[in-house]
Amino acid sequence: MVRLDPDIERAFGRVDFAVHRHADRFDGIRRHGDAVGIHVHAHRWDHARSVMFSDYADQAWTAHCVQVAAETFAHCFGTPVRVASQGGYFMSESVLDAAIALGIEADRLD
Repeated sequence: MVRLDPDIERAFGRVDFAVHRHADRFDGIRRHGDAVGIHVHAHRWDHARSVMFSDYADQAWTAHCVQVAAETFAHCFGTPVRVASQGGYFMSESVLDAAIALGIEADRLD
């Protein structure tokens, strides 16, 4: 599972940072037929306090984080994401609805 959610762009300058930085490792993982998926956190940056927090109260934001991760995955790997896990043991109807709409077939909560 790879983090491709909006907070990664804030922290590292690009949402696909991990895939870009470790492309050779991801190529090897995929070459061996192992599944690659997304691991999504609904982190949001509070500019006034200079702190990151998990914004589970904003259902549009949580769904947006899943959508950004899925779109970035498709751009990076040329295929839709099929497996996801949610950070912080978080699941809501908006996240589930977004995952279903994106064609995600499995969620791994751990």
